[in-house]
Order: sequence, then structure tokens, then C-alpha cells
Amino acid sequence: MANQKLVDYIKTNLNEGVPLDRIKNDLLRANWSERDIIEAINVAISEKPIPVVKYTENQASYGTCKLWYLLPIFFTFMGGIVAYLLLQEKDKAFAKKLLITGVIIAIVYVIVGFVMVAIFASGASLPTAGANSVSTIAMFAMTKVTCPNGEINIIVKSFGTGSINISDLKFYVDGNEVSPIGCAGIITADSSVTCKIGSGLIGSHNLRIVGPSNTVDGIAVCG
Repeated sequence: MANQKLVDYIKTNLNEGVPLDRIKNDLLRANWSERDIIEAINVAISEKPIPVVKYTENQASYGTCKLWYLLPIFFTFMGGIVAYLLLQEKDKAFAKKLLITGVIIAIVYVIVGFVMVAIFASGASLPTAGANSVSTIAMFAMTKVTCPNGEINIIVKSFGTGSINISDLKFYVDGNEVSPIGCAGIITADSSVTCKIGSGLIGSHNLRIVGPSNTVDGIAVCG
């Protein structure tokens, strides 16, 4: 049975971002036994709330000002006026034609703009598969770590509504990547599997599992 005082202390420090190794070393210096510390760490990690990350396809917002789309119309119209003012004394008829051309092009821009807006507005109202739907990224945790006979057993649990493929997880013991045994396949939502790693291990070992959505650390005491 883990010491609740230790569990609370570890959870508080983890929530404040203190590294797990530092917490363990501080407790060892405070004369807590390593076995009590490991038990409390495993409980604290399993009880630590796992956030479910949600996102929507339309989550990103863009602040482009719609007035920028009026710039071609403005420059075309102003170009016609400037050309008329510069050429009216030399060739008034030609200058008048340039002014009329500028006005016509500006009108065409306006008409085309309204047509494009109407087309995209009607298309946006059509239902599309998955549009505006909320997706959930599955996350995981080590809910229990034991080490009978020098072999580490890790219970890995999936949280959220998604599934996790074991092949997407990387297991590390003391910084060295190892291959899990007996847990191939997929961890479905809110379910767990037991993975076995290592053999002939003695003493305490740092564990890490790296997945596509999060990383968890733990400690195993063997012997």
C-alpha cells in the first residue's frame, strides 16, 4: 500500500513540472526508502489526470481584412482617372476612352466578385463529411508497473475515444529502446493491455513510453 503522503507530494511536484528523477532524489535524501518512493510514484502517475486534446478542423482563424480584395478595383478606377487627367490636354478623346475603360474594368471586377462570393457561399453551406466535427486524440498512461522475476510488466491504458496501436509506442528502459512482448495489436478506448519488457533485471530502472500524442515516465523496482 503506497504512502498517501508520498503520493500527494509526488503528484503536487509533477503538476508543477518538477522532473521525476529530481523528485525521487529529493525523497531519497529525506531518508524515504526507495521501495516506498517507487510505489508512491506508480500510484501518482496512474492517478494523474490525462488531458484529452480536442481540435476542430475550423479551429484556426485568419485575420485577413476583406478590404484588401477591393484594391484591384480601386487601382483600376484610379488608374483610369490619372490617365484621363494626364492626357486630356494632349488627346482628350483618348483620355476619355481610358477613363471609360477603367470604369468598365472596375465594374467587371465588382460583378465577378459578387458571382464568386455567391458560388463559394452556396458551396460552404453544403454538409461535408467531418466538417466542424470534434476529433479526439487518444492518450495513454502506465497504470501499474511490477517486476516479478526480473521481467518488467507494464499495464498501459488508453484514454479518450480513440485507439492506440502498440506499434506506434516506443518503450525505453534506462534510456535504451526495447521491444515489448505479449501486447501487440491495438488498445481500444478506455481499455488496457499488459506489456512485458526486459529480463534478468535487478534494482530500480527508469521507464519511458513515447507515443504519438504524449510521453509517460515511470520507475520499476526489480529484485
